[in-house]
Amino acid sequence: MKKIKIAYFFSAGYRCTTSDFSIKYGFRKYSSPFDFMCVDFASILEIIHSRFSDFFNDIVILDGHAHIVFVYNKKRLGIVRREFHELLHKDIKYMRDPFTNIYIRFNQNYTRCEPNEEFSHNLYDWPRICIHHHHNVADENVVENLKKRCDRFLKIHDSHYQSCLLLHITKILSGVNVREEMTKILDLKNKCKIKEYMVYIMCCDDEKESEFFIDRCLFIIKRVPSYQQQFDESGTDNNITYLNYDRENEIIRKYFDIELADKTQIDSCSA
Repeated sequence: MKKIKIAYFFSAGYRCTTSDFSIKYGFRKYSSPFDFMCVDFASILEIIHSRFSDFFNDIVILDGHAHIVFVYNKKRLGIVRREFHELLHKDIKYMRDPFTNIYIRFNQNYTRCEPNEEFSHNLYDWPRICIHHHHNVADENVVENLKKRCDRFLKIHDSHYQSCLLLHITKILSGVNVREEMTKILDLKNKCKIKEYMVYIMCCDDEKESEFFIDRCLFIIKRVPSYQQQFDESGTDNNITYLNYDRENEIIRKYFDIELADKTQIDSCSA
């Protein structure tokens, strides 16, 4: 099997685990727009498809210290939706990791709960989520630096997608039909016209480990401990310090010949 040459690599959610993976296994020569965020896969594809047009807009900032919530950089949504106000009365966590007494920055355009429902106190349960967890997007200097990441990504997305690889690592999946899940992911990818190659690591607690390469997407099924076990032993899910990802690294390198361009090469190449 001839390997696919890859010169550009970007982490693409769901959590910091993907960024940590890229650092540990030598895939990170420059930052991804989605590094060290908490953002679901559907939102990532929509953000790319919209060319990051709302990525820094309509940010709900929940200040756990002052016990207030407000919206920053209004564009499409000028008010804070009711369900975000309700979070002030909840002990917010991600699994066992506390979020109550910190600043939380939600993008209202992508963070949603189910119709007629409120957000759970556990961020893990949210079906759609986009949190700038480690970046203060109320700081103009921070946003300008993040916009440079987005511009760099779009440069590759427009003209060099055939040698670009995106990586997504899921949260814990339980009781999913793998075939149906793969079909759903491919449908989303095609709907948003994502042409890059993708690696989608499905962290399942009840499936045998396997791999499938379909329509420019490498699906890697990884067997992981259950939610309850990871809650008790790690506090969060699928962390790089808790699980071993050597197998997944080897599978990626089996299909792809990774020789990454550095940031200066990307910035100097023609779009």
